[in-house]
Amino acid sequence: MADREYMFEKASAVALAGAMLWVLDALVLFFLPAALRHGPRWGFYTIVGTLGVAGLGFMIAGFVLRRKYAAPELPEPQPHHHLF
Repeated sequence: MADREYMFEKASAVALAGAMLWVLDALVLFFLPAALRHGPRWGFYTIVGTLGVAGLGFMIAGFVLRRKYAAPELPEPQPHHHLF
């Protein structure tokens, strides 16, 4: 059971890392207008695209792993049928 909880927390950390990459991507986009005035754009577009795809991949992997290692749901209790 401890391994399942550990992997669940690890998957949460992977999803969080993906979200942090998107925050970093937003920071790069914030500086994009200044970069456009100084020269070629392909470097910033490459960075934005790479961070966006990597962040999305990390978030998807984290959520898939969280679902895989989530605690199993308990079955619904069955009502007791009495003959009396």
